[in-house]
Parts: sequence; structure tokens; C-alpha cells
Amino acid sequence: MPQLSVQGNRGAEEKGPASAVYGFNAFDGVLNIITKSAEEMRGTTLQVAGGELGTLLTNIGHAGTSGDWSYRLSGGHEQNQRWSDRGATALNNQRISGMAEYRLSNNGRIRTEIGAERAQPYNGFATEISTANVSLSRPHALLSYEQSGLLVRGWWNGLFTETDHHILPPLSPLLGLTDRLGRTGISSSSNTYDFETRYRFTPWETLKVNIGVNYRRIIHSANNFSTRTTEDRFGLYAQGDWQLLPSLELSAGLRYDLDTFITPTLSPRGALIYHLNPNHALRLSGSVAHRPPTTTDVGLSILNPVTFPGFPPQITVVTGSTNVKPEQIASYEVGYQGWWLDHRLRTRVTGFYNHISDLIAFRNPTGNPLNPVRPVNGGVADIYGGEVGVELLMTSWLSGFANYAYQEVGQSSSGFSRRGFPHHKINVGLRAKWTPFTGEILYHHVGNASYPLADAFTNLAPFFPPGTVLPQEQVPTYNLLNLRLGYLLWRQQTGDNVREAELALSVFNALNDTHREHPLGDLLGTRVMGWLTVKL
Repeated sequence: MPQLSVQGNRGAEEKGPASAVYGFNAFDGVLNIITKSAEEMRGTTLQVAGGELGTLLTNIGHAGTSGDWSYRLSGGHEQNQRWSDRGATALNNQRISGMAEYRLSNNGRIRTEIGAERAQPYNGFATEISTANVSLSRPHALLSYEQSGLLVRGWWNGLFTETDHHILPPLSPLLGLTDRLGRTGISSSSNTYDFETRYRFTPWETLKVNIGVNYRRIIHSANNFSTRTTEDRFGLYAQGDWQLLPSLELSAGLRYDLDTFITPTLSPRGALIYHLNPNHALRLSGSVAHRPPTTTDVGLSILNPVTFPGFPPQITVVTGSTNVKPEQIASYEVGYQGWWLDHRLRTRVTGFYNHISDLIAFRNPTGNPLNPVRPVNGGVADIYGGEVGVELLMTSWLSGFANYAYQEVGQSSSGFSRRGFPHHKINVGLRAKWTPFTGEILYHHVGNASYPLADAFTNLAPFFPPGTVLPQEQVPTYNLLNLRLGYLLWRQQTGDNVREAELALSVFNALNDTHREHPLGDLLGTRVMGWLTVKL
């Protein structure tokens, strides 16, 4: 009998802090996307899509194997216009990548990857006082060795940007944004180097242990920095999964981190999983994680010229600082998962509570727009809520899911560290595959949300001309209905080799519920696209 797949997207999502293993960047959670292997992608796949707003998407990939060698090559191009101005480009992006792997004995492998991405422009970045057009390039490279539980790998990520900021209209007559020499354009260069080694072993049949070391070096320079900023991170971690009883599992981890900008931190994590029976389990977990100040928090040095009516311009200095503590999150979660109807139905219920303290925000403590602005710690946020979900395989060709999530945020902070959020989210979907047709219906309901305005609006409010319209803090409720219908034009299979072609039509926001996802975002409408996918 068919069973519901829980790994159809070849990924895994882990909510809550996971710094015990993954380090500072796992402050809120981990999303691990596992790309297909060269064996699974063997052959050539071409996909072309086009539609409204000048949207054009192209992807091409080729993969193959030869003896102990396997390889994968891919490239793509994406472009579309802005919702608010269909004559202006929102995205023009190209990317290319390659991978080669050599298989060793005992399931070992040596793997190398290299790739690059370029976007000219990318429109969509928003800060508390501005939006931005960005031209960026992002190369990367990786080399890894894995065998008999030992993993050694190193990788490099580069990010090189040219940014043109646009101050929001209510502030633009009064406020500017420049570097120390008065230049409005921002040029930035960032290189991140990582090295990690991990060893996985099983001292007893019921205990699996991971121990590891990782080192990261970030070199960040920009014309809006006072100087080139370098950050070094070094971490030691251990995690064990212990089958205490046939029905009880314990997972525990601890990480020790050293960072250039802060004192050493400890990040513990633990979870208990109790199996009521093979199909039903309860999970209780808790963890602590830290987020140190970024290189931008430390190195930033910009000028905000402030022009008051009838007075000469005044300069507000925004500068970085290392005199801050890391943000800390303590997270607790309880959950239940159950399988029913011979694994055709899965149900999930989760409740969580997160306490975030020492939030870092650029702030002017005095409220005087002429005084310096710098990063400071201040305020806390308590985030709590829950989620219920169900996934159902109704027939061999039809499956569906539904979930509801609720969250509440209590916060005492001010400035940009304040969190905007919707209280309610509902997601419902149906997926069908009845050869030669495939179909998908996805519905998303997002409740109204409030995104607090930046302090600059409050501080400069007395100088706004009469009738000035400020950005709305509230984003009203919106509903998204997305549709997709595919038709398999032809399919040929010879052994493991499959050749096929599919034509599809997709509709984003089929109800044309025009809405913004953020007060500074574009007003989104309906977009219709056609897709052609060919695998040879």
C-alpha cells in the first residue's frame, strides 16, 4: 500500500536554536536542503518558463557518472520587472556551478564544487529607512573528504556588491545616507573562509556520537566602514543520540565558541523523544544559542545629513561598536507526531516558547537626531505559539496537507530590533498525479501584522510638512491561492534512463488579492506563467 513520504522535498527543517552543532548562524533554526546526486540527475534537464511582469526563468543541468567518478553541471538565468513599475527591472540574475566527486571504499568520497552567481540588479533589499538597488556577484568553492565517519571540508564564499540606497519619501527631504566622504553609493567586499572536521562514531550499539571542530574567518570591507573588519570564529562541539530504552531516546549537545567580538559562549541543547508506540511519539526539547555582533555592527561608519527647514544641514554619525554583548535565545518546545491509517495519515502538534535577550540595535539613546547612533543592547522579546498540521495520502494519485500556526511576541525593545509578525497563518494544499496530468492547489492565509516604524520617523516627525503620509505599520490580512497544472507530453524509459517532457501552467495569487507582505514591499497582484521541462 502506498505510504506518505516525509522526505519528498529532500530537505529537513529543524526549528529552534541549533547552535550546539551548527554555530552562531543557527540562532533561529536550520533548513537543510539536500540536492540530488549526479546518479539521480543523470542526463540533461532543460526548463524554460515565462510570464507576466517580463518574467523569464531558464535552467539547464547535466549530470553523469563514469566508473568511480560522477559530475554535475548547471546554469540558469532569471529576470522580471517590478510590481510597482513594470518598466523597471527588479531582477536580472545569472548563475553557473559545477561539481565533481570521486567514490572511495566504505562509502567514502572526495568532492569538489565551484560556482558563481551575478545579479544586476537585485531590487528588494529594505532597511528601516530605505530601499535599495543592488548589483552583486557571489562566487563559491568547496572541497571535502569523507570516509568511515570522518568528514574534513573547507569552503569559501564571496559577496561583492554595489548598492544604491533610496531614502523613504517622508524622510528623503530631511535625511541623507552617505559614507564618510559624502558618497551615496556603497561598495562592499566580503570573503568568508570555513574549515570543519567532524568525526562520527558508535561506542555502543545504542549510542551515536558526533564530535567536531570548525573555524570561520570573515573579511569585510566597504566604503561605509571605518576600516576593513575581520572576524574569527572557532568552535568545538559534541552531540550524542542515546537510545536509553526501546521507547525513549535522548539527544544532547554542547558547543563552545570563541569569537573576535565577544567573550566565549556555551550553547547547550537537549531533547527527549518518547515513543508511545511505533506510530506515536512525544518530543520535549530545550536549547540556548547566541548571535554575536556582525562585521557590519562593528565596522559601520556612515553619515546621515539632516536638513531642518530654515537651518543649515546637520550631520548625524552612525558608527559601529564592539561594546555589545551577543544576543541570546533560550528556546523550549513540546511536540507530538502520530501516524494513522497504515502511514497514510500523519498528524503533528507543536508548542514553543523563545526568550531573546540583549537584542542588538542601532539606536540613539538620547532621541536627539544630532547625537551619534551606535549598536547597543537593550530590550527582550518573548515569542510563543504553536502549530497543528495534518498530511494525508488519500489515494495513490492524490495527497493533501493542512496546517495552522499561531504566534505572539511580547517585546520591550525599541528601534529596528522590534519584531513585526502576523498572529495567524493557515496553509492548505492538494497535489495530484494522474498520468499524464499533474496538479497542485495551494492556499495560504496570513493574518494582519504590525511592523513598527523606525525611530527616525518619530525623531523627525516635528519637521515633516503638514499632510505628510507615513508608511503604514499595519499589513492587512491577505489570502494567496496558487495553482499549477502540468501535462506530460511524452515519456520514454529504458532501464534506469528516463526521457520525458512536461508542459505546465501556473498562476500566482489566482484570487488577485492585491497585498503587501511588508509595509515597504511592493503591492503584489496576479502572475500567470507557462513552463516547459525536458529531461533527456
